[in-house]
Amino acid sequence: MPDQIKGKLVIDEDAVPLTPDTLVRALFGMPLDRLAREIRENRGGKYDCLYSDE
Repeated sequence: MPDQIKGKLVIDEDAVPLTPDTLVRALFGMPLDRLAREIRENRGGKYDCLYSDE
């Protein structure tokens, strides 16, 4: 397999599990409920790629 990445994963002993809301905030900068609302409203076609054309 080309381009293999080798490394060592170290988890801090004080680490806490990520909640879905924490992860969404880290990735999108907004709470999960707001992201869901924005996807549902799809203003300006921002999330068109998430919807099927069928």
